[in-house]
Amino acid sequence: EQKARERDGGGMSRYRARAEEEELDREAFQEVQTFLEELLERPMLTIEGATEDDQQDTQIGDALAALLKDGVVLCEAANAIIPGVIKKVNKSKLAFKQMENHMKFIQVLQSWGVPANDCYNPNALHEGNDLRSVVRACYSLGAALQSNSELDWDGPVIGKPYASRNTRDFSVEQLKQQRLLASSGTAISLGSSTIMERPSVSRTGITAGFEYAGAGSSEISALGRGSSAVMERIPVSRTGITAGNDYVGAGSSEVSALGRGSSVVMERLPVSKIGITAGNEYVGSGSSSEVSALGKGSSATMERIPVSKLGITSGNEYAGSGSATEISAMALGSSRTMERVPISRTGITAGNDYAGSGSTTEVSAVSLGSSATMERASIGRTGITAGNEYAGSGS
Repeated sequence: EQKARERDGGGMSRYRARAEEEELDREAFQEVQTFLEELLERPMLTIEGATEDDQQDTQIGDALAALLKDGVVLCEAANAIIPGVIKKVNKSKLAFKQMENHMKFIQVLQSWGVPANDCYNPNALHEGNDLRSVVRACYSLGAALQSNSELDWDGPVIGKPYASRNTRDFSVEQLKQQRLLASSGTAISLGSSTIMERPSVSRTGITAGFEYAGAGSSEISALGRGSSAVMERIPVSRTGITAGNDYVGAGSSEVSALGRGSSVVMERLPVSKIGITAGNEYVGSGSSSEVSALGKGSSATMERIPVSKLGITSGNEYAGSGSATEISAMALGSSRTMERVPISRTGITAGNDYAGSGSTTEVSAVSLGSSATMERASIGRTGITAGNEYAGSGS
């Protein structure tokens, strides 16, 4: 059993919470029952067959809801406080008459100072679904009886009175002192000013922080001075946009050391040729009208056949063909090595003629198929049903 409880810890917690809630409900129902019985000076709830211990069970809630359903008991309780406050109490069994009783009771509660949100919904109570709201309204009635001096009630009550307003009146001098105290700053804004000494502020203005840092009015600040007080600095004797150029050793119009590069340690050939063809001339070519060494290629080491034929047909002529009207060697193909049958028939039916067929009206050898070697039966039946008839079926 203990392991089952540990395993279902969440369920047990919910069970305990529900049990505690039901216990509070039973106590509240019992207090409301006692309050109404003291007002009416008669017992109300009698559960047939129930023992004294069973009176604390949830059956009390069900019996209380059934008793308050028609609103008669509530109206009689209001008349017990102030006689005749509800002039007519309906004891009919009709639902709308019972609803009138509840509406009259709620109006009386609000006139005695009970807030509207502490009242209940008559429809829900009539259906037996809002008993807790009725219990809350009865507690609010007890609070109003204790708080409303106009009622002058000294009879039975339930619950605690409403909180009364605590109005305080301050004199003009007290309000003045409060304003002075507020202007001096709150404890949070005062900070540690009451326990730590603060130097007096003798310098003001936008340069106050600058002056406190040790700098004069127009002197360079300590931050700006940097390490000038502990490290030697070379005096600046050259100024201007070319100062850096001068410091690296270059003259005013001379080439800088960076620009000179390795000219002082490596021999450079004098530049004697200039112009756009200088590079061409340096690689060994002649003037601008000669072919460069790159253009010559392997002409100096390999023999080249002189070009004696020019024009668009020069390649055709070099391939061994005759003039432009002759057939080239490529077009001749295997005509010189293989025998070709002379073409004696021309026209669109030449291929048909060569296949062995007669004139254009005869059937070709391909179309004849096996008709020359195999016997064919004569076709005696034609029409769309010929196959059906040959298969042995009727007409």
